[in-house]
Amino acid sequence: MILLKNITLAFGTQSIFNGINEHIFKRMRIGLFGLNGAGKSTLLKVIAGHQPIDKGTLIIEKGMQIAYMPQEVVLQSDRSILQEAMQTFDELIRLKTENQQLEKQIASDKTNHALIEKYADSCHQLIAQEPERKQAECERMLCGLGFTKQQLDEPVNSLSVGWKMRIVLAQLLLKKADFYLFDEPTNHLDLVAKEWFMRFLKQTGAGFLLVCHEKQFLNVLCENILELEHGKGTMYKGNYDAYIQQKEEATERILGAYEQQQREIEDLEKTINRFRAGTRAKQAKSMEKRLDKIERIVLPTSTKKVSVRFPLAEPSGRLVLDVKNIGHAFGPKQLFQHCSFTIERNNKIAIVAPNGAGKTTLINIIMKKITPLDGSLEWGNNVTPALFDQDQLKSLDLNKSVFENATSVKTSMPMKDIRTILGSFLFDSNALSKPASVLSGGERNRLGMIRVLLQNANFLMLDEPTNHLDIPSKEILLEALINYQGTILFVSHDQDFVNRLATHILELNAEKSFLFAGSYDEYLYQKDEMVKITGQQTPQNNESKTGDSASIKKEFVDSKEHAKKIHTIEQRIAKHEALIKKIELSFEKLEYGTDAFAKAQQQLLTTQKELETTMHEWERLVNV
Repeated sequence: MILLKNITLAFGTQSIFNGINEHIFKRMRIGLFGLNGAGKSTLLKVIAGHQPIDKGTLIIEKGMQIAYMPQEVVLQSDRSILQEAMQTFDELIRLKTENQQLEKQIASDKTNHALIEKYADSCHQLIAQEPERKQAECERMLCGLGFTKQQLDEPVNSLSVGWKMRIVLAQLLLKKADFYLFDEPTNHLDLVAKEWFMRFLKQTGAGFLLVCHEKQFLNVLCENILELEHGKGTMYKGNYDAYIQQKEEATERILGAYEQQQREIEDLEKTINRFRAGTRAKQAKSMEKRLDKIERIVLPTSTKKVSVRFPLAEPSGRLVLDVKNIGHAFGPKQLFQHCSFTIERNNKIAIVAPNGAGKTTLINIIMKKITPLDGSLEWGNNVTPALFDQDQLKSLDLNKSVFENATSVKTSMPMKDIRTILGSFLFDSNALSKPASVLSGGERNRLGMIRVLLQNANFLMLDEPTNHLDIPSKEILLEALINYQGTILFVSHDQDFVNRLATHILELNAEKSFLFAGSYDEYLYQKDEMVKITGQQTPQNNESKTGDSASIKKEFVDSKEHAKKIHTIEQRIAKHEALIKKIELSFEKLEYGTDAFAKAQQQLLTTQKELETTMHEWERLVNV
């Protein structure tokens, strides 16, 4: 258990925490939510022991292993990706180093029996550490987070910050801690890696406190939401959607109490003013003291729901863009080839592919920033495109103010309406004069999106518009784009955002592209159905199928047998997990030290080992 008792903290004159009191149990799965500046990252640092507090008490249960992942980690290493991940296993690394040193000593002193005996003992300890199993576990973890097996021998220092963060995340998960502190762990993950990470957290028995700006994670994984507001913490039961409903109900109650209190204060002040100059001055003084003692109700901070409308140019023709056999590579690295698809008016298409597969490159080819090595593009009639660049530092004038940046684009919208739009996107009157150079990443993204939407374009290309945005900001952007009467081609790694906005999914891979009609959930369903029927991950064109009907029939039968094996193993996994839960619950009624307790403990260990073996078998089959 983690006990937070009257936690108080201020940075200079700015109060961060003003008496936080919470009990966090080992297996609780908590989403940590609050507006920017509420202290989410700071609270994680306090629990991790990285941030001292001014007042209060932090108590962590003895023996409870806590693992902390900050938002950004500077990882410098000359090791390979796999070697760096293996550093998680301290004892294994220590024994390997000791073995190597002993081997060198024995080579120069072959008759030293004491050294040989020590070496034999070290080898025995090393075998007990199961290095092969741990290496395989590392490889599975890294591959789940998006690395290929071919990449695992590459040096860490050759990677971008985002990929280094994946190694840090892998090391953290390999620790198998009792409780995790995650600060924006999905920031550098693509959709495929996020799905894997979500499944991993869902299956693990550990608890966690998670800061994440993705509703999908907070809804699927979290059983509680801890809200930070006005320096206080409030725990809500349920996932993010349940929290929002409870929050709205609580806000209505507080608003009613606030209005009642304001009426009482107003009546009291009128009476005081009436009595102050007359014979009842003494009563007025008494009333003033009473007024000073009233504990004022503070209204919760809320983001208003707004309906944002932008100007639109004349509609394009039915055909917006026809992409024919586009292919591109950088040096020896082939990003994609045979990429063909058609975009029609009012389509809202999400490009889905792992990081590094060429999503941004494809957008830059369409915008004629890059000339493709192969293929061609054919534009429809009256298409007016506008681009939202992933790096808003390139598109904003950092020396100009927020308002100057917003009004520097060609638009038919009047100035007063632009001010309204800026306010809808959370830029209040004070923020309008701020220079763009001092804006946060989320603020830059919001300003960049306003500039794009003001341009009277009928075809938007958006490269990671949700980067750095918190949930309220994403909701505002999503509402604006859902209402947008035009065509959109976009890239986003936020599953909820993609699912709610996309009418089509464009899957981009090295060999071909495939356009699916429907939302992201429908796309995943179609993919699963294809795997069940054919064993293939993506549809294949008729001309690419080879072999006679007998061989095709055999392939179909084999794929069905393979799927049947996977289903059987999944049923075994479910049984093991159910039994583990049942045994764990039985410990509440068993007395420690009794035969029954020991028997249950042994059964738990055996079942956990069987589950691990079954999971390995499942992973082997699904990766075939």
